[in-house]
Amino acid sequence: MASVEARSLATEERAVLDLLLALDFPEASALRHQVDKAEVVGRCDCGCPSIGISVPEAVPSAALPDGVVPAELRVTSVDDEPEGDVILFVRNGRLDYLEYVFYTDDPPPAWPNISRLRPFPMWP
Repeated sequence: MASVEARSLATEERAVLDLLLALDFPEASALRHQVDKAEVVGRCDCGCPSIGISVPEAVPSAALPDGVVPAELRVTSVDDEPEGDVILFVRNGRLDYLEYVFYTDDPPPAWPNISRLRPFPMWP
């Protein structure tokens, strides 16, 4: 991941993150409270739109283990646009990395249209 100057979430990034966090998995509400204070601090080196996220220490953390949250978004295929997944990582109970997982040789340059994203809960 390449570091970038800290900035607010772009409209598309915020929309994808909000859709994922709308799923009611354990501690999702705690992560939702972090979004307004979240900043983009990194970009994936491959050219896809995946982003590193930083949340200030003053913002309450979620009681989640480090790693992937138990929900994701499925990217449906439309025309020649490939399928994929969107997953969210947390570290120390804070939003850490929003990843666009793609299954082609060429990385997608932008987040998919929100209409192509289908929530996929992964908890019991």
